[in-house]
Amino acid sequence: MGQFAELAGSRIHYDDVGKGEVVLLVHGVGLDLRMWDDQVPALAERYRVVRMDLHGFGRSSPVSGPFSHGEIIGQLLAHLDVERAHLVGLSYGGLISAELVQENPKVARSLALVDSDISGLPWKTLGPSVSKIFSAGKTDVEAAKRLWIEHEFFDAARRQPVVMARVAAMINDYSGWFFAHAGEGLERKPKTRTAEALKDFALPALIVVGEHELPDFRDIADEVVKRLPGARKVVLPGVGHMCNMEDPAAFNRVLLEFLETAS
Repeated sequence: MGQFAELAGSRIHYDDVGKGEVVLLVHGVGLDLRMWDDQVPALAERYRVVRMDLHGFGRSSPVSGPFSHGEIIGQLLAHLDVERAHLVGLSYGGLISAELVQENPKVARSLALVDSDISGLPWKTLGPSVSKIFSAGKTDVEAAKRLWIEHEFFDAARRQPVVMARVAAMINDYSGWFFAHAGEGLERKPKTRTAEALKDFALPALIVVGEHELPDFRDIADEVVKRLPGARKVVLPGVGHMCNMEDPAAFNRVLLEFLETAS
């Protein structure tokens, strides 16, 4: 499964199926394009679905110098002759997708932020536990990965052993580079925090959050809805941070309904 493209000095692993308007799926930290396995068949009936392993994640090349996720995503879309895409990102993938809209608004037909982080919006409670993971990663990547698997981010997913096994498999396969090197300044970011730029976004936007999501992410979702003009929030019942994997049918239904109105 998947193909590779040489982009901006990086070898990027991606998957490209279906026909129609493009939907780009962007994964979260420690994960890879497999987290969208339950979405591709449903989306590909109506859309061209592109998913990728971000630089330094999954089967994409390791990070060896300064880079920009937005630049690499833009080059992948150009490589695939895609001028515009519906952007769908979960957690860190949502943060990256929003930064892409911020820096290159013409590329986005719409934006779906799923249990998303956003640059410039604070975590009120999660900071210490996440810092522990990154501290461990400086000296012991495997320990950091174990702490990530055990983190409360995935408590709701743990109620479904099959889902959690898939999450754990992705994290176990992950190089752990982000845990070891975050904060070293290699990732080039927009000069303005995305939270301050949301007011200027002019596109259809969907904010999805799980009913059992952690409070920090529920707060971020509420704040994004306040700041992003016309954004609509949907709370998915019975699920947490990995809502697309925990209840694929409900998630796919909500996403497809949004894409139909955004096309």
